[in-house]
Amino acid sequence: MGGEFLTNIDAAITFVNPAFTRLLGFGVEEMRGQSVARLCPDAASRAVQAGVLRQVRQTGNWSGELQCLTRDGALVPVFASIGVVCAADGVPEGFVGNYFDLRPHRDGEVQRAQLERQLYQSQKMDAIGQLTGGIAHDFNNLLGVLIGNLDLLRERLLDDPEGLELTDAALDAALRGAELNKRLLASARRQPLQPKRIEVGSSLDDIVKLLTRSLGERVEIVQVSAPDCWPIKVDPSQFESAIVNLGVNARDAMPEGGRLTIDCRNLAADHAAIGLPPGDYVVISVTDSGCGMNPDVLAHVFEPFYTTKEVGKGTGLGLSMVHGFANQSGGDVSITSAPDQGTTIRLMLPRCLDDTARPGASASLSSVAADPSHLLILVVDDNPDILKVTVRQLHDLGYRTREARNADEALALVGEGLTPDILFTDIIMPGTMDGLALADHLRAAMPNLAVLLCSGFTERSAIDARKQPGRPITAPLLAKPFRKDDLARALSALGERPPMAAASP
Repeated sequence: MGGEFLTNIDAAITFVNPAFTRLLGFGVEEMRGQSVARLCPDAASRAVQAGVLRQVRQTGNWSGELQCLTRDGALVPVFASIGVVCAADGVPEGFVGNYFDLRPHRDGEVQRAQLERQLYQSQKMDAIGQLTGGIAHDFNNLLGVLIGNLDLLRERLLDDPEGLELTDAALDAALRGAELNKRLLASARRQPLQPKRIEVGSSLDDIVKLLTRSLGERVEIVQVSAPDCWPIKVDPSQFESAIVNLGVNARDAMPEGGRLTIDCRNLAADHAAIGLPPGDYVVISVTDSGCGMNPDVLAHVFEPFYTTKEVGKGTGLGLSMVHGFANQSGGDVSITSAPDQGTTIRLMLPRCLDDTARPGASASLSSVAADPSHLLILVVDDNPDILKVTVRQLHDLGYRTREARNADEALALVGEGLTPDILFTDIIMPGTMDGLALADHLRAAMPNLAVLLCSGFTERSAIDARKQPGRPITAPLLAKPFRKDDLARALSALGERPPMAAASP
């Protein structure tokens, strides 16, 4: 851990940790109330510091190398990471900083090496994520075609027991492949998320009940949660999967039995971990009394396909899925472990400050359940095989359809007079307009148009663009690959949503 300090909005120091006093030689009381300008050796350095603080105010964080002045007048090169600390209403109220010694002595070399390893690990995980996510996305399309056609085939073989058995076996294998692919997307931080506000305490209560039944009598589960834990906004199913994964890993580390402790606490903004934006977080710690891990294993635990289990007893995707889920949810995950000392994994997730319910995504379609044939669905997907099987599923469900392979074709059909009741579109498509932009464009002209989105993975750049003020993602999302029943439920749910205005341009 580096030298850490906190300041108020005027950059006057309010807290320093012991590592900070060792680094610069000042005592705690000497530093408290002093301006961080005291650490600058000259006017030029103070100007640089002022520029850094301006940038932190504007962007939220800054990192780079600085020169600091010690108590005895020596200059210390440090790698600094500085962030802004905000109050609950979002108003900046101070700064948090961490200094790592870069001097060429042993401690500095160790700290620099740690920073380089962290950077290398981050770059490696990003590269693995891009490769894994790309493969998983294409595999999802293949699985979508396979599962969709097997669903349709199964309904045509209800009077053929042997054919039905063969079809069910193929369908079961395809669904297991889809579940494995979901884990790949999670580890790559590209799985479609549907975040909702959840109360952590009550959610953990339900998960602990599930773990109690599944982990066996030899594992004692202790839940210790603060009574005032803040709500978080995450995908509930992914959150449950992450905690269950951690519980299963803990059980495997305690083959003779042991204790599993699940702890939930609030983490105030002024103690935000370096590497995450300053803010309020909820930390769920999962601790086991098992065999622990050595440093070599710890260096790889979050990598996809890395496992210490025997062949056939683990995919190596459990912890990488947890890592991907945490990062995609705006949080982080860390691990502490040592041989014969057990393991603690901390899942840090941002506090949900939005108490308002998000409006529904589409117009009211009260006739959906009554008679789907009254509704016309415009289906848009650039994959011809996915497009074909989706249209077949919709016809089996009783809907009328028109199809398009991209946004331009869809706009051309509407320009020729087509007035669909529902737009069902893939998010990621080639060309100048993706599915989100197409939905915005059509809904501006047809306010009563209902929209259902689908995606093999939620492309982060496209989603982030809609997270800007005034451009929220308001349409429901159906993740590929989906079954015909999933599609039917998603379309029926459109009829239960209240009318809404078109998205802002």
